[in-house]
Amino acid sequence: MSRASSLPPAGMLQWRHPVSGRLFHIDLRTGHSIAIGPPRQAHRTTIVNRASLNKGITITPLRPHARAIEVSDDEFDDAELNAIMAWMPLPTPTRQVSGHGLDVGLGVQGEVLAAITRSALEQARVLDQVDGKFIVCTTVIEQQQVVFCVDQHAADERYRLERFLEEYATRCADRTAAHIIEAAVTVDVSTNQYESLKSTSVRREMRRLGWQMHLVPKTAQVDISGVPYVLKDRTLTLKGRPKNQAMLRHVFASCLEDITRRQTDLEQHRRNGQGEQKIAQTNEAGDWISFTRLLPAALLEVAKSKACRSAIMFNDAVGREVCERIVRRLAKCRFPFQCAHGRPTLVPLCQIVSQPSNDS
Repeated sequence: MSRASSLPPAGMLQWRHPVSGRLFHIDLRTGHSIAIGPPRQAHRTTIVNRASLNKGITITPLRPHARAIEVSDDEFDDAELNAIMAWMPLPTPTRQVSGHGLDVGLGVQGEVLAAITRSALEQARVLDQVDGKFIVCTTVIEQQQVVFCVDQHAADERYRLERFLEEYATRCADRTAAHIIEAAVTVDVSTNQYESLKSTSVRREMRRLGWQMHLVPKTAQVDISGVPYVLKDRTLTLKGRPKNQAMLRHVFASCLEDITRRQTDLEQHRRNGQGEQKIAQTNEAGDWISFTRLLPAALLEVAKSKACRSAIMFNDAVGREVCERIVRRLAKCRFPFQCAHGRPTLVPLCQIVSQPSNDS
């Protein structure tokens, strides 16, 4: 790889991992990283034994097991975080101990793999924001103090995603998910898609998601007069006029494809007489987790993007009160340990072990 090709684009920072030697381009606003090229050979440095300071406290670094990670061009792929995810049991992790060794004359020092549980997260105490990106906290796991850091962007993104999906599920159940647009947008569809929209059940499911439409007779066209409200910021201006018709058409076609496929599957299982009824009951109950399982992938991606864009970014300086609110909200999430794109929201750093002083 030439030097020019490895230069980071605007808004990104170049960084090389000190252990793996792999080069990354890091987004200065979101913290998302892109691996550039294969890792080079590097030697792991010796970890300093804090017990040698003879202050009665041993800080045991957490050493995640490394594994081979395939190179990916995914914007949200981070090889080092993926390695951490390899041993971090989510979403209900438990502490693991991989063995211990004897530090002669200084007490027992073990290699501890700690995982933050939901209850430990709820009881966490915020220390401070670090580098405008992370929130350092402490909590107690099995009567031991553990220091961990929270990715402020990932944590806020996770909270916002769950709130968006919860509100959207409620609106769909109440049949109020549509945002009416001033001037209808005419969308060209294929003959098969047009035939699918003639199905009453398909149109009912599309309307439940917020699509308001009218089939243009004798043509392969559809007039869209309302869109799911989660789409309004991305496809409509502040005055309610279409601004991104290409995206609107893409999401509409994707939703139609998913719903048509689901209706076909329901027809095949209609013999038990429960498939469609269970889906209706799930939607009416407002259970956003069950609702999300049936949500077309295109709309789910829009919700993820909306959560990402509206969340606190990297390099946003926030006070202690905001830090505490971010951690408190994260603890209330149903899936608090991963952001919308699968990145860990928090990582344990070290365990603080009190030891008797060696002073006579």
